[in-house]
Amino acid sequence: MKSALWKQWIYFTLIELLIVVAIIGILAALLLPTLEQARKSACGVKCRSNQKQLGLAFSMYCDTNAGYYPMMVFPDYKTENSWVSKISDNSSAIVECPVVAPRIRATADAASNTNLDWHGPRNDGPLRTVSYIPNGYLIESYTVAAGEVRHRKESRLKSASTASLLFDLYENILQTESTYAFTKAATIESHFAIPGISGNLPRVGYPHRNAVNILWADGHVGQQDNRFATTSEGRLRFVRDHLWFEGSLRAEP
Repeated sequence: MKSALWKQWIYFTLIELLIVVAIIGILAALLLPTLEQARKSACGVKCRSNQKQLGLAFSMYCDTNAGYYPMMVFPDYKTENSWVSKISDNSSAIVECPVVAPRIRATADAASNTNLDWHGPRNDGPLRTVSYIPNGYLIESYTVAAGEVRHRKESRLKSASTASLLFDLYENILQTESTYAFTKAATIESHFAIPGISGNLPRVGYPHRNAVNILWADGHVGQQDNRFATTSEGRLRFVRDHLWFEGSLRAEP
């Protein structure tokens, strides 16, 4: 009698097993999208935190350099003289967007491309993949032929809260622009184009649910959806309003 009761408890019919499997499948279908959205939200928060810390690093650099921002590279194109090395004293993970960096890393490894590799200002730290791109009107370029110093000062900005400083980098940048390196910047409207628009070479990405995280010159971090980038007029307006500023060494776009 006991043996019969024991068997009754430990065995299921095929229909019962199928019902259990179906319930598990339904629960998984309901929960997985929610979990994926939560993961994406967490990555977005981490990215904004990184940019906030980079904003503090820029501020500290300006405080100790008479109010000037670092140049893109100066006085030469060595890693230690790049903007990212100027504002950091170690190979910090804050230069990596958690969404973009792994995708760029995969492309870089497959193509043996080291353009976005960074081992810190002394080239002696762990490998990081720089996945943020600066505003090229504010973090200026170094002209080798002219030997020109192009530092820009914080006081040049009439409205630091509307002047952009850093953006998310386009995740396929090394596929569309294999020579791209973190010594380059966003400067023209086509750099903000949504990928797939013919004739453009996007540099800025929209990895956070079709939005880009932006570090602004006053230190706050915000998010901009990509609707402005659907037309060349919208992108040009954005460049004029949030990249270019009076006193810039580059001509008004």
